[in-house]
Amino acid sequence: RLLPRESALVPAPGSPYGQALSRQLSSGISEIRQTADSWKVTLDVNHFAPEELVVKTKDNIVEITGKHEEKQDEHGFISRCFTRKYTTRPAGVEATAVRSSLSPDGMLTVEAPPPKPAIQSAEITIPVTVDSQAKEPAKK
Repeated sequence: RLLPRESALVPAPGSPYGQALSRQLSSGISEIRQTADSWKVTLDVNHFAPEELVVKTKDNIVEITGKHEEKQDEHGFISRCFTRKYTTRPAGVEATAVRSSLSPDGMLTVEAPPPKPAIQSAEITIPVTVDSQAKEPAKK
């Protein structure tokens, strides 16, 4: 075995570093994935019920909000509230095409397909007309 049972690389749960790590992990892990085919964010919201979550889009921003009133947990009473804003890339994601789903283990996934390519305009040839009368030079 390379590491002892209680590794120095992992802070003890009761230590200040262990408490900070625990707070960071319980605040919601976020992961963004962007490919040519999709934009996707996954967020750990396991402390929230579906009715306590709101997903909105405006312009190139996806906003996720979660809020629950005070309730009791193993340490006492707690209330939580968060807002995360993500900029979608590329710009132009259709707001109506954004979808969200919540897994049984509390992972919220928000997905947006890439924007539809702009409709290519048809090539139009503009005829060059010839004036029958010569124009006078502009006066200074």
